Amino acid sequence: MLDFLIKEVEATLWLTNAKAGAEALMCAPTGKGYVTSAITNPDVTCTNVAFCAAGTGIAALKALIEADGADGASLIGLGGAGRTAQLFYGCQSLDVMAYTDMFEAWEKRGVQVVPVLSRAPEFDGAKGYVQSLLASHLKAPAQTVIVLCGGKEMQIAVKEEATKLGIPESSVLTNF
Repeated sequence: MLDFLIKEVEATLWLTNAKAGAEALMCAPTGKGYVTSAITNPDVTCTNVAFCAAGTGIAALKALIEADGADGASLIGLGGAGRTAQLFYGCQSLDVMAYTDMFEAWEKRGVQVVPVLSRAPEFDGAKGYVQSLLASHLKAPAQTVIVLCGGKEMQIAVKEEATKLGIPESSVLTNF
């Protein structure tokens, strides 16, 4: 099954307004994918995975959170003994936040979901931007691997915050 998350903007209306059964040409995905050995390598001490997504960047992290091996276990050891995981997922408001129906299943896989809203003053949860939560939420930064996907500005800000927290550059994973 293929699952697509498409941000509806003027440039994508041709697709989001297409009728069922319409044909669309596709090309191969871009990017290098995530080099998950920083998480899975037994010689590396990773006790925490911090997924950081903004907007439609959640799509790439969804695939990683839900990936299972042939044995049915998480490919990156989510839910394993001694490993914690958080998903810091930023959007402007809840009405544009994708996959909210999956949050409970991700929590069952061992991922604490932390929605972060930048433009929803009535929201009772975390407000602001993903990077602003890292210092207060990461218990052992030196043993944390950050997995990023989102806009360039968010990625730069998360990388800067990771550096301040002492997280090595090799423990900040991007798919580009």
